[in-house]
Amino acid sequence: MRKGQGPLRIRTELRERGISQILIDEALAPYEDQWPERLSEVHDAKYGAIRAESNKELAKRARFLESRGFPSELIRRLLLD
Repeated sequence: MRKGQGPLRIRTELRERGISQILIDEALAPYEDQWPERLSEVHDAKYGAIRAESNKELAKRARFLESRGFPSELIRRLLLD
């Protein structure tokens, strides 16, 4: 999480390391309400607080955030609200 990774990527990496889904869910549960804030921090660190001016720029930012493992719903809310 401190490296700017989202919950989807963290879950995938932990599963690849052989950690059970139950343990992953228990470990990530306390952070569920922090993902929107973390997403915003990762976005602002790369792009600043300036909103995207074109659809092309929105798509670029969305792809970056998806590659970091953030859910598309959170990304949509951040970029379009």
